[in-house]
Amino acid sequence: MNKQIGRLAKNALVYGVGQVLSRIISLLLLPVFTAYLSPADYGVSSILSLVAFVLVPIFSLGLGTALGVCYFDNKDAEHRSSVVWTALVLSLISVTLLISVSSFFTSQISLIVLQDVRYMDLVLVSILSVSCNILVTPLMQYLQFEERVKTFVVLTIATSLLTISLSFVMVVNLQYGVHGFIEAQAIGSFLTLVLFAVPFLSRQTPRVSVAIAKELLRHGVPLIPSFAFGFILLQSNRYILQWLFGLNEVGIYTIGF
Repeated sequence: MNKQIGRLAKNALVYGVGQVLSRIISLLLLPVFTAYLSPADYGVSSILSLVAFVLVPIFSLGLGTALGVCYFDNKDAEHRSSVVWTALVLSLISVTLLISVSSFFTSQISLIVLQDVRYMDLVLVSILSVSCNILVTPLMQYLQFEERVKTFVVLTIATSLLTISLSFVMVVNLQYGVHGFIEAQAIGSFLTLVLFAVPFLSRQTPRVSVAIAKELLRHGVPLIPSFAFGFILLQSNRYILQWLFGLNEVGIYTIGF
């Protein structure tokens, strides 16, 4: 038991390095970005992040949790490869539906979440970013399940630094404002998807199983309501703040948070 606890603690520490580094750099760059982005810009970015918090739990189909259950159900390498491939295909079908529906209702979504149709282009960019984040989840979990710690950490740090660098260039150098900030996040999400796909696609032959798909959905879909209520508990405060006081107040709150 002590050996397993030690292994768990070590992996948790190592896997957290990339996220910690990314957040420290973001914090250090905050005075730079606040010189180029207004509180309202931060408000727009914050509200659009709520779109991700809503869409990811729904359109990821609970696969982030179900994948581990099905993956370790069998030690056979082909079975485990099929689980990841099947989860990836299910995610691809889901995000295709998400993008298709969203492209028809972009203005309505912008009006609902930002109370203004002027941001419909940013809404679509954010949804594309969300789609990449959904697709990359099975690939990231694959590296974790296979305990390829070094590869995972290197890719996490690299993609974090790349996204932050893109944000800096587009906001500070090119002065694209909040559009540059959101677009840099989307490009970073796409590059993250590409980089995490390489270690998996280079080693695994495509294997998709209907039986495994049913099992993944059986474990994952029932969790969607809990994720939705978790969003309400943890994230709805920003939307309420916007509804009552506007984007400036949301931006100030976001910077403080």
